[in-house]
Amino acid sequence: MIRTRLTLTPRTGQTESVLELYRRRDVLARSLAVPGCVEVEISIPDRLQPGDERIEVAALWVDESAYEQWLRDPGRAADVAALRELLVAQTGAIGATEISRVAARNTRDDSCRADGSTE
Repeated sequence: MIRTRLTLTPRTGQTESVLELYRRRDVLARSLAVPGCVEVEISIPDRLQPGDERIEVAALWVDESAYEQWLRDPGRAADVAALRELLVAQTGAIGATEISRVAARNTRDDSCRADGSTE
């Protein structure tokens, strides 16, 4: 298994707009529908310094070929184009991507819901 982490840097004041774009375009559900995507989430730091806006999109994939299938998804290109307007300009990619091999993993099914609750 691999975990991917995409770090996005929204323009000042655009964090909520980026999150709304992800909701409106159903990006998380579409990526989860790719065979081999196990889980996906968006995180934002609890405490940010003014002007230091970051969003992390993380996903767990059975292997790199599943992740590559997501990268080739036709809807993803439109997502990237829409995101570029909301993000600090980057050369090439929309953010820094880190790919790591999962060395060990332990989880509970349905242990945490999208709203952060555990019940």
